[in-house]
Amino acid sequence: MVRPRREDPHALRNVVGDRVRQARVAKHPAMDQIDLAASLSAALGLIYGRTTISRLESGHRPVMDYELIALAKILQVDLLWLLTGHPDGSGHTGHLVKPDKKNFQAESESQDSAQN
Repeated sequence: MVRPRREDPHALRNVVGDRVRQARVAKHPAMDQIDLAASLSAALGLIYGRTTISRLESGHRPVMDYELIALAKILQVDLLWLLTGHPDGSGHTGHLVKPDKKNFQAESESQDSAQN
């Protein structure tokens, strides 16, 4: 029997946080987290604060697709760069890999036995 697992509070929840920080700091003049929060709030009509940007940049907050698009525009960077880290998105194959069910079950069982 597979027991539900608690979500790891330290697990990363996005792949773009570090590049958002890089782009924010690289702007001339550099944009601080409060400025980015204000720009994102104005662009999306939602309320964002410095803490939200800090959690996003550290990878501890998920990023919605509409936020990602707005961040790319505000930071004046390519959307694919935010996602892949490559200037033209070349680091991404464009193909999703479906996990092999047998391997997935074997991994789950071995992880369960390791926890017991």
